[in-house]
Amino acid sequence: MKLPAQLLTVLFVVVSLGITVWLGRYQGAISVGPSTEKPKKVEIKGLPIPEQGPYGKAVAVETTHNFGVSLHGSKGAHIFVIKNEGPGPLRVKTGGTSCSQCTVGKVSREDDIPPGETVEVEVKWEIKSLNETFRQWAEVFTTDPDLKRIELAIEGRIDRPLRLTPEGVWVLGDLSATEPTVVRGLLYSRMIDEITVERFECPNPRVLVTWEPAPLDEIKQKDTKSALLVSVTVAPGAPLGPFRETVKLFSPNQGEVAVEFQLSGQRSGAIEFKGRGWNPENNAVILGEFPADKGAKVKLNLYVRDLEGELEVQDIEQRSNSAKIHVSPTGRVLGKSKMYEVEIEVPPGPSVKRRGPDAEKVRLKLNHPDASEFIFYISYHAL
Repeated sequence: MKLPAQLLTVLFVVVSLGITVWLGRYQGAISVGPSTEKPKKVEIKGLPIPEQGPYGKAVAVETTHNFGVSLHGSKGAHIFVIKNEGPGPLRVKTGGTSCSQCTVGKVSREDDIPPGETVEVEVKWEIKSLNETFRQWAEVFTTDPDLKRIELAIEGRIDRPLRLTPEGVWVLGDLSATEPTVVRGLLYSRMIDEITVERFECPNPRVLVTWEPAPLDEIKQKDTKSALLVSVTVAPGAPLGPFRETVKLFSPNQGEVAVEFQLSGQRSGAIEFKGRGWNPENNAVILGEFPADKGAKVKLNLYVRDLEGELEVQDIEQRSNSAKIHVSPTGRVLGKSKMYEVEIEVPPGPSVKRRGPDAEKVRLKLNHPDASEFIFYISYHAL
């Protein structure tokens, strides 16, 4: 009986050992050598806090610097001061920034700052954004367990040397045939103590621009350092139709870059267009899109008042000479108006886009005593 029991014991040990080896091979219970994987690098942001005190206490003299008003593209720098008001030593190091417009210079010292002493942190910035307000921050880290990170902010207002109001378009309204039309605006600066304008430019000889010191209440109202009252006078006799001109003011305060604005008005009178595609607000005929190899054609009605005899087109001037224009009488009379037919044709040709400021400008020179000229536009896109 003893022999079988011994054999059973040996058999049990062998089976157990085999199972252990099998588990180690396939279940990872037995290590077969050192790992070949590289340990992951853990980045620690900030400064390590000492295990034992006494600790330093970081107190920033200021955390925000307002530079006031500055120009787009300008650069600046400011020194922030951090004081150690704790019983133990303090360390400070630079961190990141909110964007690429700020950089943190080196701290004035990288060793332990004893109690009562200070460290300086220089923050530099460059104004790259066109936003009117500027606010960016830079960070520093400390060994103060109660204030491990300090955010130092730079803020201010971004401005141009000269500003104009109204900005963009000055509306003239309906131009008078007998009296000058006058509009006024303000040229001002939040940065310059005295504005100087040397000259103005406008291609239209009927436009006159003058300037003079603005009243004190205007300056206070705009919260500016200085301002000029700008007056634009358009002499009577402008051609019928839309009035669109660009005015440039040149000032040494802004270098070679002129201050620009547009004049927009309308001269109505004895000439009136009507028909499909005609836009009376812009004095433009809208042809839309059409194949360039086929061209486009439209007919409009022209109503003429206060004219003895027949209307004569003495000359037609075009900016690009892209259209054929033919005016012919219809023999019809509607009230006090004589009716004419105007055929406008864009012949087949290359692809071209004439819309907005690039629309074809047409000037009709007429024999009408009150409407010697009439200006309109042709807007289209030949594909």
